[in-house]
Amino acid sequence: MIPFHDRNEYLDAALQTVDNQTLRPCRIVVVDDGSLPELTCPKREDLTLLRLAENRGPARARNLAVEETSTKYVAFLDSDDGWHPDKLARQYALLSSAPEDVFGVFCAYGRSGRKLRAGVVVTPQVTNWFRYFLMGIRCAPGTTLMFRREAFMEIGGFNPAFRRYEDWDLLLRASLSRWKRFLTIDTPLAEVNLTGRPDPAVTTRALDAMEKAYFPRLSSRSERRLFKAALNIERAAVQRWAGSHARMLPYLFGALASPSVVKREILLTLGLY
Repeated sequence: MIPFHDRNEYLDAALQTVDNQTLRPCRIVVVDDGSLPELTCPKREDLTLLRLAENRGPARARNLAVEETSTKYVAFLDSDDGWHPDKLARQYALLSSAPEDVFGVFCAYGRSGRKLRAGVVVTPQVTNWFRYFLMGIRCAPGTTLMFRREAFMEIGGFNPAFRRYEDWDLLLRASLSRWKRFLTIDTPLAEVNLTGRPDPAVTTRALDAMEKAYFPRLSSRSERRLFKAALNIERAAVQRWAGSHARMLPYLFGALASPSVVKREILLTLGLY
């Protein structure tokens, strides 16, 4: 499943990375999320193009694609990213034999596009995924995750109210459901291109919504500390994107309440995570 919004020039490369898979998907769903000009896809029996008249955001686009499919397993691919040839084969082998409470499988990935964040990111295998996701998500689910369609539909898919952090919200809800576990592959099987900057106003509203939705649910002080630190890290990034370094500093100081979150962000920045 590949969503597009005004990135039409990436279409050929995105389709090529899917075509190069040793385990070919039985169906490719491309969603044109209100692109101008409209996205034009080649006519192929294995490809379905869905078009939204106006931009509705990644949550709505991905939900539409999953609703259109009937396959047991689904994998997302962001339009400017890529997969290694054996990505789907390795994830399918692991997920198809996994216990029933496993939502999906992440793979490690390489990052490019920003010098400080270049490197390989490996998602660790943890026992408490809800606690792990409270720290924020750095697993790039829009390109690295293969998941059970049944599980995705049961928890309601992405929340279209989120124009940002819809993946963070989804993974937190998944880890609170009966599909509460994930598996990981340490080998980098995807390439994620860190391009563009999100709109600061949209991002701020999404962070406020995340805090409102999840902070009241947290019963332990340690969980609240982790989540608050993760929110502060994200809010600091928003201020940096907006060019307001003075407003960034209080959020960075606020994140110090959780050294584990800060340590992870430093290692990610240095490409050592």
